[in-house]
Amino acid sequence: TSANHVYVGYESQAKEARVELDGGTLNCKTMMVGKPGSVRCGVRVRGNPALTLDEWIVGDALPTNTATRASGPWTEFVETTNTFKKLLIGAGSVGARVAVSNAAVTVYCGQNNNFTVGRDAGATGNVLRIGQGGVCSIDTQNTGKGDVYVGQYAGANGNRLEIDGGTFRYDRRFMTVGFNGSSNVLSLANGARLEAADMQLWIGYQSTAKGNRLVMRNNSVAPVRMFNMQYGAVAEFAGAGNVLTVGNENVLMMDGDSFVFRPSPEA
Repeated sequence: TSANHVYVGYESQAKEARVELDGGTLNCKTMMVGKPGSVRCGVRVRGNPALTLDEWIVGDALPTNTATRASGPWTEFVETTNTFKKLLIGAGSVGARVAVSNAAVTVYCGQNNNFTVGRDAGATGNVLRIGQGGVCSIDTQNTGKGDVYVGQYAGANGNRLEIDGGTFRYDRRFMTVGFNGSSNVLSLANGARLEAADMQLWIGYQSTAKGNRLVMRNNSVAPVRMFNMQYGAVAEFAGAGNVLTVGNENVLMMDGDSFVFRPSPEA
């Protein structure tokens, strides 16, 4: 198939539209999963289909003249290897979900593309989950651009980056859980790895970003260059073998932040 844009769940109230990419070829500029008003529309990618496209968006932005957000759009990458220039999860949607399991997804997000889970006001409950054998790599190609946000703008609340036995790699310096949004979470569990040794990791950044969290459980590892917490942020460590290594810059805690240690593996 060749096209400029491919939409899965285009019209308002489109429900449970589904595309299966199991081998084959797809050439397009943008894969858009979940336009405003759509419900539980998704794409499953496996078997290494030949994908030639720039952008993969799950949960489109909400135009000013539209009242209903995309609800529950999803994409699953299973046993496949794919590359994109942009992966945006939850521009304006509620409950967008992207899962990477026994698969490798690389995003070359330099220039003006950031990597975001939960971008605009009202984008809530959006999740990237990297499971066992999954690798998600954010490669900025030495451009000096391409930040990572979980809960980017004010009102982008309750979004999550979950690394459960998988690996998240990032080659630049700025990642924030709650740039302006509140109650966003970075979760590592069951041997998860955050490979970003040159990164400044912020849990809460602007004053609107309240109560964001880092949770590490069961032998999870996160080497970073700097670790900062603000505005009621929480870093929680549950179970044994969790390692947060901070390099040659600061550990900063401000404004009612907390470190919580639990012997139980349940956070």
